[in-house]
Amino acid sequence: GFVELAELATEEALDALQTALRLVELPESRARVLRAAAEFRGSEVESEAIEWLYEHAVGKEQLAALAATESLGFFEGPGVERLQQVLKRGRSRQVRACAVGELLDHWRPEPDADRIELLVEQAQPPHSGSRSDLLRFLQRASDETVLEVYPDLLGRSRAPMENRALLLLDLAERPEKLAGPVLTRVLTEDGDAALQARALEVCLDRDL
Repeated sequence: GFVELAELATEEALDALQTALRLVELPESRARVLRAAAEFRGSEVESEAIEWLYEHAVGKEQLAALAATESLGFFEGPGVERLQQVLKRGRSRQVRACAVGELLDHWRPEPDADRIELLVEQAQPPHSGSRSDLLRFLQRASDETVLEVYPDLLGRSRAPMENRALLLLDLAERPEKLAGPVLTRVLTEDGDAALQARALEVCLDRDL
């Protein structure tokens, strides 16, 4: 099978997989070829495999792009850099959301402002992981980062409502001196009525 071939982790094996992709027509089979390429992690042709996968991750073919994005998540270093570019260049929201999910493990030790912004704008459960996965990531952010980025993101109408609502769920567990001012800003500024309703629920639940 394709995985057994990729497990050889040689230049010849990569060439054979690339040939197979050119010959195979069924979208599901093409996706299987690209998923097998994750086996090149740590091999002598890792760089070539990463670039090949990236080419398909930002390509027009949806199933192939998703499979290539998933495989990129197995690589460190340059693979992570390419995933971050998929976030900008992926041709569908689903592909970009998949890139978020693959990046979460790499990002988890340091949920900084830029990473939180990308999550809020691009995440889409279940392609990015579960809502619980995304919330756990946000909960690792420092209070300073929350104050820096949450107010702006909560008011960003182009970001999906469900992702902005995750910020409110995180605020619900933060200290009152931090959560109170941010929630008050959401309630007092002109903005999304649905988001304001959710913010009010958090305030009432916490008696803020």
